[in-house]
Amino acid sequence: MSPIVVLGILVITAAVGIGLFTMLSMVFGKKSGLDDVLDTYFDTGEPIPEEERRSTSAVLKAAMESTEKFAEKRGVLNRISAALRAGQVPLRAGEFIMLWVVGGGLFAVGVGFLTQNLIIFIIALVLGMLVPPAIVKRKATRYHKRFARELPDMLNLMASTLRAGYSFMQGLEAVATELDEGPVADELDRLITETRLGRPMDDALQASADRVDVDDWSWSVMAIQIQREVGGNLAELLITVAETMIARERLRRDILSLTAEGRISAYMLGSMPPILGVVMWVINPEYIGILFTDTRGWIAIAAGVVGIVVGFLWMNKIIKIEV
Repeated sequence: MSPIVVLGILVITAAVGIGLFTMLSMVFGKKSGLDDVLDTYFDTGEPIPEEERRSTSAVLKAAMESTEKFAEKRGVLNRISAALRAGQVPLRAGEFIMLWVVGGGLFAVGVGFLTQNLIIFIIALVLGMLVPPAIVKRKATRYHKRFARELPDMLNLMASTLRAGYSFMQGLEAVATELDEGPVADELDRLITETRLGRPMDDALQASADRVDVDDWSWSVMAIQIQREVGGNLAELLITVAETMIARERLRRDILSLTAEGRISAYMLGSMPPILGVVMWVINPEYIGILFTDTRGWIAIAAGVVGIVVGFLWMNKIIKIEV
């Protein structure tokens, strides 16, 4: 077996391993780095030492620190950390960036080595760079939507506890116990833990609103902070806020139903040209092959891709209505 083949097998194996590790971490992970720190205070299990969680390799540590410093200088470290925290990905920003870049690069190199095609190599490189952040963004969006769905029920429960004579802190603890699990319950547990560690309630609420980054929760926190300053009936305020959220969610779903035809049209029109191209390639490759062998064909492909993207974004902008 030639050295080139051996090198290719090693590269492909490393790419597959790193890719699987990254994907599994992003799909099945539930805790962020700060959550692990707070787990020391409210988890019943034996806390795992920090050094055992991280790699003991000095080379990996140095590479991770260099990656974090580079990202911090470029001003993207905090944004990546916030995205990982929102997506519940159990990786630090430096770990994710290193796995993202190295895994995507090795994946592209492996695909390019197997196919010996520059175009396919470029496509694999683009996919390797775009897929991991897309997965993180999708997980964060799913987390935020679930949080927004559970928030009105939490506010109603909180109002019931206040009417029963509980204090605000006692109400939070009772609601967190009642909800048991889910994004809202996790956030309330973290909020309660921070206040027990000595953080002022207003600061903890504001930090929670910034961390979750859901408009409904930010407005709820703002209403609670104003009520705590000026006084009033907090139970009635929470009920009013919850009813407003329920009405907005009902309106949002009505809009989704009314714009369903436009969304399907955008998806169909955007996917039809590449699907027809693949079908024509299978039926008569010589007929469509001129697009890839002639300069005018490349110009036509570029113009078609630009037209598809512009049309899809245009239609998406028309049917997307903010509530």
